[in-house]
Amino acid sequence: GRTVLFVSHNMSAIQRLCSQGILLAEGKLISNDNINIVTRDYLNSQIEENRLSWQRIGDYKNETCITQISLLDEDNNPRRTITNADRIRIKVMLQNGKTVKNLQLSLDLLDQYGNIIFVTSPRDCFIEIDEQNRKYSFDVDFNEVYLLPGNYTARVNLYVLPSTRYDRQQISFHVGNQQSFTNYIVSSRSGFIAPKLVWTQSND
Repeated sequence: GRTVLFVSHNMSAIQRLCSQGILLAEGKLISNDNINIVTRDYLNSQIEENRLSWQRIGDYKNETCITQISLLDEDNNPRRTITNADRIRIKVMLQNGKTVKNLQLSLDLLDQYGNIIFVTSPRDCFIEIDEQNRKYSFDVDFNEVYLLPGNYTARVNLYVLPSTRYDRQQISFHVGNQQSFTNYIVSSRSGFIAPKLVWTQSND
């Protein structure tokens, strides 16, 4: 028989293709078992490594790069915990130190298996990044959209079409459950997002 070594952070692909798994962290063996057990260990480790903010360290004065990603509340205070009743704001800061033309920014929301739930960009709101050598700050508000309980990753991409990537950074977070009127039936729903919609009934 043959053995294929498949290395990935995409849990859905790993569970589909593999029967055994090995989990490594900083060169150390964490788990070596059935793929379902190793996947569980990986997801648990992601919860423990909940990173609600990221900031670039070092000298990047003349670079075109992402400098900070933060998960905030509606008053722009750093979040320490998140529930499925909370509204979310993600602040992204970057600089165009090399005055790159046609610079693009996007944010991917990923589930715990690494699958993309949705992608958004400032261009969705007709906002463009100019070619000036300066710093930029963007707020991404999840208005009227509630995340169901689970583990998520917000991945920020800085690039020029079609294929030049300047930077990619991410934060990871866990959404806990909080029963409230806005999400009263969340536990019975499938999916990842609970949009707050208005239902009306009319009698014919």
